[in-house]
Amino acid sequence: MKKILLISFLMVVMVASGLMVFTRMAEGSNFNSNGEEWKGKPVLEGQPIWTEVRVLNGEIYMPFDAVREFLYSDMEMNEEKNKALIKVNSELFQFENEELTDYVAGNEVVLRFNLVSIEGQSYLPINALQDVLGYHINFSQESERVIIDKKESNIPEGTLNKKAYLIDQPKTFAKRIVGLEVGETVKIFDEIDHFYFVRTESGELGYLRKNNIVEENIKLTVAETRVFKNKERWEPVGKIGLVWDYVYLNTKDRSNEEKIAAVDIFSPTWFDLLDEEGNIDNKGNFQYAKDMKEKGYEIWGLVTNSFDPDLTSSFLASEEAQDHFIRQILIYSGLYQLDGINIDFENIHYRDQAAFTSFVERLIKRLHQMNLVVSIDVTIPSTSPNWSMVYDRIKLGEIVDYVAVMTYDEHWASSPKSGSVASIGWVERGIQQTLQMVPEEKVLLGLPFYTRLWEEEVQSNGKLRVSSKAYGMKQIREILEENDAEIEWDEKTGQYYAEYLKDGKTYKVWLEDGRSLALKATLVEKYNLAGFAAWRKDFEIQEVWGPLNEIIKRGKSYEEIIR
Repeated sequence: MKKILLISFLMVVMVASGLMVFTRMAEGSNFNSNGEEWKGKPVLEGQPIWTEVRVLNGEIYMPFDAVREFLYSDMEMNEEKNKALIKVNSELFQFENEELTDYVAGNEVVLRFNLVSIEGQSYLPINALQDVLGYHINFSQESERVIIDKKESNIPEGTLNKKAYLIDQPKTFAKRIVGLEVGETVKIFDEIDHFYFVRTESGELGYLRKNNIVEENIKLTVAETRVFKNKERWEPVGKIGLVWDYVYLNTKDRSNEEKIAAVDIFSPTWFDLLDEEGNIDNKGNFQYAKDMKEKGYEIWGLVTNSFDPDLTSSFLASEEAQDHFIRQILIYSGLYQLDGINIDFENIHYRDQAAFTSFVERLIKRLHQMNLVVSIDVTIPSTSPNWSMVYDRIKLGEIVDYVAVMTYDEHWASSPKSGSVASIGWVERGIQQTLQMVPEEKVLLGLPFYTRLWEEEVQSNGKLRVSSKAYGMKQIREILEENDAEIEWDEKTGQYYAEYLKDGKTYKVWLEDGRSLALKATLVEKYNLAGFAAWRKDFEIQEVWGPLNEIIKRGKSYEEIIR
């Protein structure tokens, strides 16, 4: 009797062990009926991984530590910036242009990607990074499982020659898991007697009899590389509108925002020169790129020199550092499927003018080989060596596709005198001077969506102390309303003006709104410019887009807009 009980117990243990792989895979699953969120354990080729992955809005996330343990070990985390640093061999990436492939290949680069914090844990978007990690990663709606396969693999596949059931053990009498149809494909990981251990296309694991599979159709997968296809050359119709989207650490979710008719291009501030070796800090977001492209926008990733003149000088002194920088930009452009790059290098030593122009030329050569649009941001011509004279506008105007003139900060943050950020006369003169060096069809008129609130205080020595703070349109209007300030149109500056007294101090502001921006926008038609570029998204009020669209896209006059 004891012997029979022991055998029965062992059979139960064996069955339980055989089922463990299947039952544990379903633990912790949480799939909402609207399909927006799922969490559970993924399948890595022929086995589950004992970690929890999440699917949020179509993006698949895995904890950083799990990615490093199970998928890709050559990576580290920058905890301060919540960023993953992934070391890759650039031979993983090929380009439709063979010269570009040769230029990038054979060099090791460290790619940086933002991690996503979910319930206090750092996650990596693994399906967006499958080309970097070297895996095919998919979510099966049918089985509600994340399926992960190495791109370079020798796992055979087979095709079912008749209907069959996937079973939980390699035995004749075993529990059925799911029914399979003729022609379905399975991956084969092991064989035991007359059975194969397989995984279905939807991620189910189990056993099939060998005679259920056509052996002649068994094939091996081959190693893959990511080929970045050239973009179709963008040919805008009419005048164009660009808005810069400032990103401090994380890119804002704009998936629920309406398409702005006046805007063709979003330029997120994603890339920054990190050090003199040419490494780049990346704040890009795959979901943002996907969402904005679905809305019909072009995406031009903005890259800065971190506005550090000494860092920039060291970087420009090394062609090796420049090549390293360019290779990263090419890879990021391919991964995010960017349409262009916006170069925003500012505060550069005047002595580096020629070196900077040479670097821009080298960068553009490679970006154009991908058919990417390249624009550059410049100040209005002035006598400031680092901020204006460093730009060789004539040469830059010959090699770039667009020149965005930053026609704002007429009175800058630390100006000793209160005044407008961009009065109409100052803006127009800046455009006129620029057009002496840059072709009109390449010039984008800069528009400020911000203003400065100036504070003036007479000190005990009789001197006037002036300071300022920048505000977006909504915030500054709230401040003026709180202080019962009267607002009047100022013909000279082409802006509304307001001032008020508080605690013995005088506050002044020159406002930007739909009317002032419409007036500036008339310069696009007057000088036959390419369009406008606005700094920055979320500083504006919704009312500015209508007038800009009417003037830039529909060709209406200023008088028609304001009457």
